[in-house]
Order: sequence, then C-alpha cells, then structure tokens
Amino acid sequence: MMIGTTALIFVGVVMFAAPAMAQDPCVVTYSPTVPKGETATQEQINASRDEVRKFIAVSDEYQGCLQTYIAGQEVAAKRDSKLFEPNVRAAIVAKGDSNQREKERVGNEFNATLRAFRAAHPAP
Repeated sequence: MMIGTTALIFVGVVMFAAPAMAQDPCVVTYSPTVPKGETATQEQINASRDEVRKFIAVSDEYQGCLQTYIAGQEVAAKRDSKLFEPNVRAAIVAKGDSNQREKERVGNEFNATLRAFRAAHPAP
C-alpha cells in the first residue's frame, strides 16, 4: 500500500512539474557584483574579472539554449501541424535580449572599474 501511495504521489508531482519545466528549460544566471575600482584590491579585481568572464560565458550558453528551444518548438509545431505561438516566441526572444543587455552592462561596468582601479593604482 505504501509503495502504491508513493508512486501515485510521484506521478502527480511529475505531471504538475512537467509543464513548468517545458515552459522554461533554460536556466538564467545572475550577474556578478563588480567592486569599486578606486577602492578595490588587485585580488578583488582579479576575482571580479573571473566572475565577469564566467557570467558572459554562461550567458552565451543560456542564449544558445533559448535559440535551441525556439528552434525545437518550431519544428514540433510544424510536425504537429500547429502554430508556435508568436507571443511565446517573443517572450523567449525578450529573455535573450534582456540577458544580452545585462552582459553588456556588466562588461561595461567591469571595464569602468578596471580603468578606475588603474587610475587609483598607477604602475610605478
């Protein structure tokens, strides 16, 4: 009896989780915090550089995932003689565009931090 109840609960969880997973298969990453260049240490600058590079690389993967998801949905819609809803496509594209803007913002912020760090710590 216990196994049957557990199996039933598992099936119910999977049924309710599947639509949510199908709606958002790509996992977005959060942008790193960039320190103030005037007060940062060399170690903080190096760590921030590494975090920014990782964020950009993971964001590229995220955007690629979104593109792959759109392509897959278009193929599935065509195969099933259905319409891939334009508003769903637009929402997915908007996620990628938002992530691209965030990548650019973080990159620009880090570059400004690096310039400020170099100005505050001139090389001998």
